[in-house]
Amino acid sequence: QVNMSDPTLVSPDLNKVRVASGAGVAYRYKKRAEVSFSSPMMVTGDEALNGFFIISANYKFNVEQTKTYTLKPIINYYNFVYSPKMVDILLAADWKETVKIQAGYRSNGTVVTGLGFNFNKISFGYNFYSHTGDLNRLAPAQNEIVIALSFSKPKSKRSSTGQNLN
Repeated sequence: QVNMSDPTLVSPDLNKVRVASGAGVAYRYKKRAEVSFSSPMMVTGDEALNGFFIISANYKFNVEQTKTYTLKPIINYYNFVYSPKMVDILLAADWKETVKIQAGYRSNGTVVTGLGFNFNKISFGYNFYSHTGDLNRLAPAQNEIVIALSFSKPKSKRSSTGQNLN
């Protein structure tokens, strides 16, 4: 599924370090369901905004009553500008919301594995992508390091009379 006419494959910029920045938002419902949207390369170097974005959805299932172990199926959709669109189907397993492992398959023939750790509101993770098929000739593997911060909804302050001060 590698589109050899993709200009990024023959670009002289492939061997340069370029700064990319982006943003994303996630909506979590009752700590079980989550839907997110991100544009991880909204600005890359001196290029204009691009149309690459990712939409993700997942749902957490408790394996047993104590909620020590959970399973979470995940689906990701990637909207690329010049290459074919892709979909990930992943399954993540979690222990006490502290250690997470995941594995899955990407529609371009890539096997995805990952390991993550959560410390209060900061998460760290490592993902490994093993490419198969034609993509293996261009890039046999890919590594990704993830750092995520979680923010809670601010609590409103109330005066002694019970009125909201915000």
